[in-house]
Amino acid sequence: MRRPGKKRKFYVMTQKYGTRGTGYRLVNKDELLGNSRQILAPPIERRGFQDYLATPIFLSNSKLGHTDRDFQIYSGYWFVSDRMRGVLETVDPQAFAFLACKVQMPDGSGGPLYWLCDVVRVLDALDEEQSEIRIRTASDGSKVYDLLGNPRLIFKESVLGQCHVFRMKFFDAKVICDNEMKLACKAAGLTGLAFPDAS
Repeated sequence: MRRPGKKRKFYVMTQKYGTRGTGYRLVNKDELLGNSRQILAPPIERRGFQDYLATPIFLSNSKLGHTDRDFQIYSGYWFVSDRMRGVLETVDPQAFAFLACKVQMPDGSGGPLYWLCDVVRVLDALDEEQSEIRIRTASDGSKVYDLLGNPRLIFKESVLGQCHVFRMKFFDAKVICDNEMKLACKAAGLTGLAFPDAS
């Protein structure tokens, strides 16, 4: 529990990038999406999961890339181990939606339990006056944050309350977390994560 009056630090919660990509490949896309041209991604104008026609099946092949990490990004979602799911739900259960996946090993046997995960909490919590950030107008007239360069993001505690993880309303591609979530992931030894400073 956060101590009253103690200022929180915030981080971008993202993947640790390297020279190798993911070693997982979706093998039942046509069955999942009904032979459409859709991609595995959140529905338009909301976070979470579509009503898929089947359980996602991923082929695990270490020759293609990393297969031993707790956290990877796959087609707009997080792809997380069962133990990472446990950490996320312990710290902030209302922030996430999960979809169970089947993992298939190269020899056809079943692999470890993994989940597609989406951060579904979106908050208008940025203190625009205190932050150092460019604010632009999109072609449809909506407001968007320009996070290129090294922006300094300051968030309103009055809006965040006890939330530990969230997306920014006007730039929801980035996931922000506080120090409590970062420390929980580090204490659990979760792999594949990076936490660059957000402020």
